[in-house]
Amino acid sequence: MTTKLALAVLATLIACASVAGSPWPVLGRELAEGLDLGPAGELYDPELVRDFDFTFTSPDWERQLSAVGDVGNVRAQLRVGAEELEDVGVRYKGLSSTFVQSRKKPLNLSTDSFVPGQRLLGYDTVNLNNGYSDPSFVREALTTEMLRPYMPAQQTSFAAVDVNGEHLGLYLAAEQVEGTFVSEWFPGGDGILIKADPPAGPGMGARTFHSALEWEGEDASAYEPLYEVKSDGMEGAGLAAIVHAARVLDAPVLEGGTADGDVATAVPEVLDVDRALWYLAANNLFVNYDSYYFGHNYYLYLAPEDGLLHMLLWDTSLSFGGLELGSWDGDGQGPRVHPLALEDSDERPVVRRLLSVGEWRADYLAHYRILLASAFDPDALASRGAELQALARPRLETDPNRLFTLAEFDRNLYEEVRSRANMGPGGSSPGVVEFARERSEWLRSLPLLADPDQRLEEHTLQPAAPGHAEDALVTARFGGTDAVASASLVYRVDGGRPSTVTLTPDGGAWRAVIPGQRGGSSVAYYVRVETADGRSAFYPPANLTQSWAYDVAPPELPMAEPGDLVVNELQALNDSTVADEEGEYDDWVELHNRGDEAISLAGLYLSDDATDPWAFPLPDATLGAGEYLLVWCDNDPEQGPLHAPFALSGDGESLILSSDDAIVDQVDFGSQETDVSLARLPDGFGAWVACTTPTPGAANSCPDAPPTDEPSETPTDTPTGQPTGSVTSTAAASATATGTPNEPTAPPEEPHRLYLPALEG
Repeated sequence: MTTKLALAVLATLIACASVAGSPWPVLGRELAEGLDLGPAGELYDPELVRDFDFTFTSPDWERQLSAVGDVGNVRAQLRVGAEELEDVGVRYKGLSSTFVQSRKKPLNLSTDSFVPGQRLLGYDTVNLNNGYSDPSFVREALTTEMLRPYMPAQQTSFAAVDVNGEHLGLYLAAEQVEGTFVSEWFPGGDGILIKADPPAGPGMGARTFHSALEWEGEDASAYEPLYEVKSDGMEGAGLAAIVHAARVLDAPVLEGGTADGDVATAVPEVLDVDRALWYLAANNLFVNYDSYYFGHNYYLYLAPEDGLLHMLLWDTSLSFGGLELGSWDGDGQGPRVHPLALEDSDERPVVRRLLSVGEWRADYLAHYRILLASAFDPDALASRGAELQALARPRLETDPNRLFTLAEFDRNLYEEVRSRANMGPGGSSPGVVEFARERSEWLRSLPLLADPDQRLEEHTLQPAAPGHAEDALVTARFGGTDAVASASLVYRVDGGRPSTVTLTPDGGAWRAVIPGQRGGSSVAYYVRVETADGRSAFYPPANLTQSWAYDVAPPELPMAEPGDLVVNELQALNDSTVADEEGEYDDWVELHNRGDEAISLAGLYLSDDATDPWAFPLPDATLGAGEYLLVWCDNDPEQGPLHAPFALSGDGESLILSSDDAIVDQVDFGSQETDVSLARLPDGFGAWVACTTPTPGAANSCPDAPPTDEPSETPTDTPTGQPTGSVTSTAAASATATGTPNEPTAPPEEPHRLYLPALEG
């Protein structure tokens, strides 16, 4: 069966319904134990069955859920252990899994649909999956648990669901790919999340399976029926990112696409290649057809720290061949799906483009070998599968709406089950362990998956804790009969784009230098080696999730001599005082040149973190004598050159104005009041006072503040840990255009008013 025919069959069916041999994958378990399992409360504890008790106002709650479909929510109360939540949102979820011959339909729980900010043990969205097409009831849990040490993957746990005092049945609670999930795996967590599936709701046309970054032309509206931008207010930017990626990956050259010879340089500008290789290897190995391989059912995340799209695993309930639709263009079927399946497919440009580059192809196979050895060990899968089934079985015995018999449940962990009821296309579910054994044995017989005889014998970092701007020397020694032909070191700073430096041989060792980085930054790195026959290997093997890392020691900046540029006013809780050019009421800081000469802002920075005093470089501009500059502390640097990548805390913190080598001014403040600023009085020189009449961009005037005529003292050290409401400040020198510190001068007779929403250099 061809790929197109298989896709057509699946679409029709849904429309009609619509380290080998170890007892445990040692590496995988060690890595898993090192991962953060999520927010406090451990909602997804894989060793527990949690009770979810829902109470709907109406006894006709099933009809209500059917009526709202997948575009609305029905209110319910929820109790999970000691947690009681009011007005949570509940709806049915999924496609074919909703049409089961049972009352036990899959559910989606949104805790904040009606109560903003409401969460269940740290989460605002929970999926309750019913085990459709999986008599073993462990496919999804097994797959994500085994893959989580190597790539972003959901957490799961069992949930016993009661509704209005009636037991509905046993479900698998699965973590949703949303803000909490993204924040766990990415530094900022505030990028654009896109689901590669048609958006929910009417008017979007029939469900299709072409959400595979195929080129649909320049018009973004052509992509709207294929991708759902989940980040509020980011639909335009999200679709623009999809169009750009599809152009690079799949468009004809005459329409702006990438020539074959330019793939290696063009694709890394839009896609995190290494993460995509891990994603593809995992889905192919576990034969999870229901993924990018079928052109849907995965997520893309556009990360602001590197500007790249990242492919994310989602919904693995049909892994281990649970979706049996014949061959993939002659690439085998069932346990013998070839590792390079679809490498020539015109319909799957990510597979085609990535595997066309020799280095990436070698890396894909290296990741594949690691997963085969540590995540796909049949003995480990049998052992863990039995543990999960033992946990679930007592609850399934009392499940009045279970989708399969207990005999089918017991048998399907080990052997195939065929059933007409509650089964996906093909009516068959391969035995998990039987499938894994046959697939593992076959894959290990393939020459392209032969492991090189190579090992890491030593790895050192000198110095062990690099300081600000200090180079770090990485040394690695390797053993084994497959000698290293070439080696490179890949590093990322604060989750940004990867940079690569070549390791050079030196007396039996391989060495490379990571250039000095800014104090307070975090560096993650790994080593990639290649043998003479073109095979590659990674150290650490799980390079995506378990890279070596170090934090650059923060600088100890001295205080500069007092000068003319000062922090003059700030507001941490701006509700109605002044709006920025976007109409948003954000935190702000006012800088003031209290002298009589212009000051260059080049080489000066603002920060609210002493470990990273250079968080926000001020624009390369000049501030005239007596002038003011307003900086928005809104964590929205994309809005312009005067928008800092941090926000002020209304509970109090420190604000630092610094140069490359000294602190120019620092203000430590306590808790703040809404629409009340902190201001120097007299303007530019005096002590800090609470000002109920803020004057952003103008001379401070606080008629209700206590009178003060004396300039504030300039202590040599700024106290820390100030009590609530207290303010201390150090006014120090800034570099002028000539780099010469200025002594404080008297306040100008007529200060200039200058409110700058944007600057030109």
